[in-house]
Amino acid sequence: MNSEEYQLDHMSSLMDSPQGDRLNILMIEDNPGDAKLVEIYLNDAPNMNLKLKHVSYLKDGLALSDNGEYFDVVLLDLKLPDSVGPQTLQTSLEHFPSSTSIVVLTGDDNQENGIKAIKMGAQDYLVKGQIDMVTLQRSMLHAIHRRGIYLDRENALKKAKESEKRLVQAQEIARVGNYELVLGGDDTMLWSEQLYRILEIEKPAGHRPNLTEFLGKINEDEIKDAKQKWNDVLYLKGVGQNYELDYEINSSMHHGIKYVRAQGQIERCGETGRRKVVGTLQDVTDSKLAEKMVRQARERYKIIFDQSLDPMFIFGKDGRFSMFNQALVNMLKSSKEDIRSFTLLDLIASEEDKRVIASSLELNQIVNNKELELLCRDGTRITCVMSLSPWRGVNDGARIGEYNGVIRDITAYRQKEELMREIEVAEQSAHLKEQFLLRMSHEIRTPMNVVIGMAQLLESTPLNIQQSNYVETLKLSSESLLRLINQILDFSKIGSGELQLEKVPFDLHDMINDLIGQHNYHAQEKGIELIKAVSSNLPRVVISDPVYLHNILSNLLNNAIKYTHEGEVQLLTKVAVIDADHVNVTFSVRDTGIGIPDSKLKDIFNSFTQAAQSDTRLYGGTGLGLSIVKELVELFGGKIEVKSEQSRGSTFTFNIPFLLDNVGNVETVTLRQLDRKANKAKELNKGMDHASTYSRDNLEEEDKEKLVEPINLSDDDEVRILLVEDNKLNQKVAAGLLNQWQYQVDLSIANHGGEAIEILEKEVFDIILMDISMPVMDGYETTKHIRNVMPHPINKIPIIAMTAHAFTKNADQCYEVGMNAFVSKPINGEVFFFELANMMSESLKLGIRSREKLTASKADTGGDSVAAAANSFHSSIQEKETSVSENTSEPLTESKMGLQIDLSQLESLSGGDKGLVLSFVETIVEELPQELAQLWSDLQAKDWDKLKKSAHKLKSTTGYMGLAELQELARKIENSAWERKDLNQIPNWVKDLVSGCEVGHKQIKAKRDELKAQLI
Repeated sequence: MNSEEYQLDHMSSLMDSPQGDRLNILMIEDNPGDAKLVEIYLNDAPNMNLKLKHVSYLKDGLALSDNGEYFDVVLLDLKLPDSVGPQTLQTSLEHFPSSTSIVVLTGDDNQENGIKAIKMGAQDYLVKGQIDMVTLQRSMLHAIHRRGIYLDRENALKKAKESEKRLVQAQEIARVGNYELVLGGDDTMLWSEQLYRILEIEKPAGHRPNLTEFLGKINEDEIKDAKQKWNDVLYLKGVGQNYELDYEINSSMHHGIKYVRAQGQIERCGETGRRKVVGTLQDVTDSKLAEKMVRQARERYKIIFDQSLDPMFIFGKDGRFSMFNQALVNMLKSSKEDIRSFTLLDLIASEEDKRVIASSLELNQIVNNKELELLCRDGTRITCVMSLSPWRGVNDGARIGEYNGVIRDITAYRQKEELMREIEVAEQSAHLKEQFLLRMSHEIRTPMNVVIGMAQLLESTPLNIQQSNYVETLKLSSESLLRLINQILDFSKIGSGELQLEKVPFDLHDMINDLIGQHNYHAQEKGIELIKAVSSNLPRVVISDPVYLHNILSNLLNNAIKYTHEGEVQLLTKVAVIDADHVNVTFSVRDTGIGIPDSKLKDIFNSFTQAAQSDTRLYGGTGLGLSIVKELVELFGGKIEVKSEQSRGSTFTFNIPFLLDNVGNVETVTLRQLDRKANKAKELNKGMDHASTYSRDNLEEEDKEKLVEPINLSDDDEVRILLVEDNKLNQKVAAGLLNQWQYQVDLSIANHGGEAIEILEKEVFDIILMDISMPVMDGYETTKHIRNVMPHPINKIPIIAMTAHAFTKNADQCYEVGMNAFVSKPINGEVFFFELANMMSESLKLGIRSREKLTASKADTGGDSVAAAANSFHSSIQEKETSVSENTSEPLTESKMGLQIDLSQLESLSGGDKGLVLSFVETIVEELPQELAQLWSDLQAKDWDKLKKSAHKLKSTTGYMGLAELQELARKIENSAWERKDLNQIPNWVKDLVSGCEVGHKQIKAKRDELKAQLI
C-alpha cells in the first residue's frame, strides 16, 4: 500500500456524521455536464457511503438548509445564475453551519483565486477539468476529518466556557475576585474579570495586570498602613500560611471610598519552587458602611434629620418610631404625636408589602429601595421607595436594637413616567398610522394610475357607442374610488394636524362658477335644478386657501345632489361682515332631498356616520365627507350648522373669514398665485389630492397660455425624455400619454435609479420623469446623485417627480433633493402636459439641447442592429419542440463554418468510459437548444445581466464540445455584457455564436447516434 492509499484508508476510518457513516453532500452547480461528472465520481468512489443532492441555484441550496436539512459538505460553483464570484462563497459561509465544509468548484485554475477562497473559509478549491476520483474522495474525507476536529474543539470549548461562566457568576454574586502573584519575579499578576470591577479598572486589549496597579488603588488616608500589611504578607508569610486584610480603596462610588477584604494563602510554584500568593479580593463596602453608619449615627443624625428633604426615621423592633424628621411629618400630613402612636407597618397600604417588610425586619435584613405605597392620615396614598437597615449600638455588640429608615416620595415621578409612556404610545400609534397611510396611498394609487391612465388612453381611440359607455363607466368608477382614497387621506391629515391652510389670492366668483359647472352635469342627469345665488357685494378677489374651500363646497354639493331626487339644489352666498381688510362670508347649500331624521342630526358630522344604515347600500359612501367638511371649516376659523326635515330637504350653512386683496385684480391674481416657482407643482398636485381640483387644471385656456412659455421646436424635432419607473404598467401609461402630446417624443426607459445613472453617463436628455419608490436606487437617491455627482449639463436636466404618495411632505422632499416639479399618480393628462411644457422651456433656457450627446445616439449604439440581427436569425433558434432548427433559410454546413467538434476533453474526463461520454453528449444535445433560446430571449430584452449568465453557460458547453472559437465568442459576449461595452457588437456575436452552435449541434447529435450504435 503506497502512502496515498494509506492516507485515504486512514481518513476513511475517521468518517463520522449526523447520519452515522453516510456522508450528506449538497452540490450547487448550474452546468449539467459538470454536475453529472461529479455525481459519477462520487458514486463510483470506494469506501464512500454518501447521499448527494443537486441544485442549480444558490437560493435553492440555502432554502434546503433553512428547512432543516444538514449537509456535511457543500460543493459550490462560484458562477451561478443568481450569484457570481467571491460573494457566492461569502454568502454560503455565512449561511451554512460552521461544521459544514464548503468545497469550491470552478473552471478558473488561477492559484491566487484558490488561495483567496481558502483564506475566506473554504475547505478546498477544485478546478473543473482537473478533478479525478481520488482528488474528489480525498477532499470529502478531509471534510469529515475537519468536522470531527471541529466538534471535539467545540465540545471542549463549551465545557470550559460553562465552567468559567459558573465561576464568574459565583464571583459576581459574592462580589469576589481572585488573583495570583508569583514572588521573586516581576510584579505581573493574574486577575479574574470581577477583580477589574472591584478595583474599577478598565481592561484594555492585551492588558497584563500587575502588583503596582493592584496596590495603587489603596486610599491615600491609609496607604501607609495598608502597604505595610501587604509587605508582611509578601515577604514574611511562609508557605501554607493564611492571611486576611481589610482596607479602603479609591472608588467612583460610595463617596469615593470602597472597602475590600483580601484573604488567601501562600503556596509554592511546582515549576520554579518560588513562593506564590493565591487569594481573593471581596467588596465589603455595604457591611463596612453599615458598621460605620452605626458608629457615627448619634453624631450625624441630628444634622441629617434637619437638612434632609426626604423623610428619615429610627424605629425599634416593635415598629414604633423613636426618632424622625420634619419631612416625615409633612409627607404623612400628620402630627408628631400621631406618628409616635402608630407603627411603620401601619403606614404600608399593601398587605403583601407588609409581609415582605415584616419578614425582612424579622431576619434583620437590609431593605434597599423597596417601592411601595404609604397611607397618609387623610386617606391619600403616595408612591415611594423605602430603605431600611438594622442598627447595632456600640454597647449592644451583635444585638440589633433599632432600625434606620429613609423614604423618598416618587409619586410625581411615577405619574410623569406614566404620562411619558402614554405619550410614547400615542406618538408610536400616530407614526404607525402615518406609515400605514403612506403605504396605502402608494399601493392603491399606483394601480389607480394605471386604471385611470389606460381609461384616458382608451377614450382617445375610435370606439363604438357601447364601448364609449363602458369607458365612461370605468372612468366614473375610477374617479369615485380616487375620491374615497383622498377622503381617507384628508381625514388622516386633519387628525394628525399635518394639514396646513395656505393664504393665496383667488377669484371667489370664478370658484363658484366652476363648482356649478362641475356639478351641473350630475344634477341634470337626475333631473334636478342646480341654482347659485351670489350676494351683490361679494368681493371677487379674496385671500385664503382655494383648494380646501373648493373641497368643502364640492363635498356639500355632491351630498345634496346625491340625496335629492326631485326639485333643486341651491348654493347661496351672503356677506355677513365686511370692512377694509376682512370679509366674513356665509355659504349655504340647500336641497329638497330626503332630509335627515332629528335623532341623527347631532351625529351627522361624526366620522363614518350616515343618516341610516340603509343609506350606505342605497347611496354608497364612507360617512367621512361631512366629518372632513366640519374639520376643514373649523380649520378656516368658521362654524358649520345643519337644519333638516325628513322628506323636505336639508340646509348646511357655514361661515368663512377671508382677507381682502386690495392690490390684486381678476386678470393678475392667477398669474401671481401660480408664478412662484418653488410652489408650482406643489399647488398643482395639492389639488390632485381631492375629488375635484381647483388649481392649474381648472384655469381657462387663455390663462394657461400666459403661464407656459412657447417651446421653439421644429415639426420633426424630438423631445428627448428619460422615464425612470419600475412598474411596467405605469411605463405603458406614461408612454401612452406622451404619444398624445403635441410634440414628438424620443423616450428611453430605466427600471430603477441605477439604470438611469448608467444611461445618463452616455446620453443627455431634455427632461427626466422620476418615480419615487423603486428598487436598487429610489427617486430621492437618484436625484441627489444626478444633482451632486454628475457633470454639466446632466446635473441641470429638469426632473419631474411622479409618485403615488399623496402627502405634502413627499412633495417637499422632492424639492429638497433637487426636483423641479411634482405630479401625483393617478396622472392627470392635462396637468402632465402642462408640467412637461414648463420643464421643456427650462431645458431650452439652460441650453441643454445645444450640447451633443456624450456618445452616439441610440441609432448608432446597435439598437437598430439588434432588431435587424434578431429578425435575420430569429427563426433559426425557435422551434415548436425547443430544438435547434435544421431547416434555416440558408443551411450552414461544416465546410462553411469551418467547425468540427472535438470530444477529447469529455473522453479524458470520463476516463475512457464511452457510456459516460454518451451521458455527457446526451445532456449537451438536450440542453444546447434551450441555452440558445435563452440567449436570444435575453438579447431581445436587452437584459445584459441575464445575457451575461446565458453566455457564461454556453462558454462551458462549447468548451466541452471542443469548439474553441465559439467558446471565445461566448466569452466576449459575457465580458461585454458584464462591462456594458461594445453593446452594438453583441447582436453580431450572438448571430455567429448561434449559427456555429447549430452546426455543432448537428455534429454532436451524429456523434450521439454513433456512440449509441457502438454500445449496443
